[in-house]
Amino acid sequence: MTKELALAEIEQELIAARQAGERSNEGMVRVCARRAAGLAIGLWLETQQGSNKPVDAMSRLKLVQSDDAFPQPIREAARRLTTKVTPEFISPFSTHPVDDATIIINYFLERT
Repeated sequence: MTKELALAEIEQELIAARQAGERSNEGMVRVCARRAAGLAIGLWLETQQGSNKPVDAMSRLKLVQSDDAFPQPIREAARRLTTKVTPEFISPFSTHPVDDATIIINYFLERT
């Protein structure tokens, strides 16, 4: 995937996340935020390894959260995005998924 295409898809996911938030659809906010972050991680993986494995956003986020080579704020943002919430979308964290995705996106795009 080209960087331009990845940037366009990331922006689409972030817009969808914000729109879902306006409709109070917190589940979709989290899904879109995860996908946006996963796209940025995938782009970075392609530049580093010539591959974007793992292929899904959750696996990519779990890879980042468990790898001590990444800075702690990046690992923590990935952990917050992968942590299950209650059916009422109550999370043990106070941050917003789009904010966490943005932290991850900015980190990985700066490195591609």
